[in-house]
Amino acid sequence: MNKVLIITYYWPPTGGPGVLRWLKFVKYLPQFGWKPYVYTPSNPQAFVTDNSLEKDIPKEAEILKTKITEPHNLFFFFNKKNKSVAPGFLQEQKSQNAFLNFAKWVRGNLFIPDPRLWWVKPSVSHLEKVIKKENIKVVISTGPPHSMHLIGMKLKQKSGVKWIADFRDPWTGIDFYRQLNVTSWADKKHKQLEHQVLKNADLVVAVGETLKNELIDLGAKKCVVITNGFDSDDFKNLLKHKENSNKTTITYTGSLNGDRNPIAFWEALAKLNNTYPDLKKILQVKLIGTVDYRVKESICNLGLNELVNYLSPIPYKQSLQEQKNADILLLVVNNTPNAKGILTGKFFEYLSSGNFILAIGPEDGDIASILKESNAGEIFDYHQSDKIFNTLESLIIQKTKKINSDSEKVNMFDRKNLTQKLSHYLNELIQR
Repeated sequence: MNKVLIITYYWPPTGGPGVLRWLKFVKYLPQFGWKPYVYTPSNPQAFVTDNSLEKDIPKEAEILKTKITEPHNLFFFFNKKNKSVAPGFLQEQKSQNAFLNFAKWVRGNLFIPDPRLWWVKPSVSHLEKVIKKENIKVVISTGPPHSMHLIGMKLKQKSGVKWIADFRDPWTGIDFYRQLNVTSWADKKHKQLEHQVLKNADLVVAVGETLKNELIDLGAKKCVVITNGFDSDDFKNLLKHKENSNKTTITYTGSLNGDRNPIAFWEALAKLNNTYPDLKKILQVKLIGTVDYRVKESICNLGLNELVNYLSPIPYKQSLQEQKNADILLLVVNNTPNAKGILTGKFFEYLSSGNFILAIGPEDGDIASILKESNAGEIFDYHQSDKIFNTLESLIIQKTKKINSDSEKVNMFDRKNLTQKLSHYLNELIQR
């Protein structure tokens, strides 16, 4: 069995979307002739913990951990008053925090490419020995955090091992890059490192076509697409369970930050509520996860509090059950410059649920293309509240719109099928 080393910051028991992509690849890689070695911090900063994910780690996998030193602990020590800041600069409470703004500037200008950069040097030293001892054929780094790519690049330079750089999100093109207030000097340094990674990697993997094209333009020699997906194993024992069969349920799972606030959806829902005064008897909206104060303000200002239920973040398996129980699944793409290329893992879980997906985002983006091909729902632009109203009315009141998704198209995104695709590229690399 060939051996591959995967460098990832996010790994169980840490939960969240950053974990799932490589956890699922690792789960299925042994079935395609590859033994995975996973290198990850022993003490990562985890906003979410989900011990249930550990069941997916196969017995063949070797998990390697070393301690990481990073400045986030200092941030929370000095910023004890603001515990509501989550990844992606999502804020649960309204606040004007000068320290938070200063921390963003430090993050963008002094910690390049990110606050995990202090882990690069000791990791390279440690992993050089592992590669030699275990005769590892390929190294894969996955980012963000993009410091992981610097580890991969240095290992390639020092050991000559083949190296794949996996981009789950863009680097300088990521939606919050503009919030870091980078100076011209820092911006140049970020882009210089980004270009070096793309130029030196034997293969660059992107999660969607738009990101692939962007990475090629930035210097990637060879770039391929392996999307996120869903694991059919996770859905085997999930049966639809309706708490109230008389109510249509619209569900959103995951964090909902300011850039992801679906104003047009709330406006359409408000119009529906005004048109049908008894709407609360037949409709409920569930927001499951952390919700930004700006989203809550929009809901309150439009008089929707009686329709919307806020639920705390829940473990992954429960999240899938809630998706299964829903009638309509709300998907919102960040309203940011890179919106066309955003292709979240949650979208593919939504696909697997078999429920109608009501998406808000670019009508010419990657999600729109897959929705059209799979016939699993509809996507609306950020300002199309009237069209959203018509669809909601058809789904909830008139019940004339049905889903008829293409199972063959959906099954392309099964994690096992995606891992087979990854193994094909791995085999190609070692045969060069």
